[in-house]
Amino acid sequence: MRTILGPGIAAICIAALPLACAAAGRRPGGSAQPWAWPIHEPTSYLGAGEATFLFAIGCGLALLRKNPLLNPLARMN
Repeated sequence: MRTILGPGIAAICIAALPLACAAAGRRPGGSAQPWAWPIHEPTSYLGAGEATFLFAIGCGLALLRKNPLLNPLARMN
């Protein structure tokens, strides 16, 4: 998120992601939706795979980009 939106918005998005998953990531039976990786069971291969994929993408973006693509909180000159 920092690579795309800048540090200010990234902090908000990263804090809001687990809250959004907890609020909307449960099925009526109580199990986690497939996309809600933070609330999967610790032994879930799907949750571990999604977390690993997101971590790899984040590391790649952090290494490749020095400046954010968009920075909505940056001051305009």
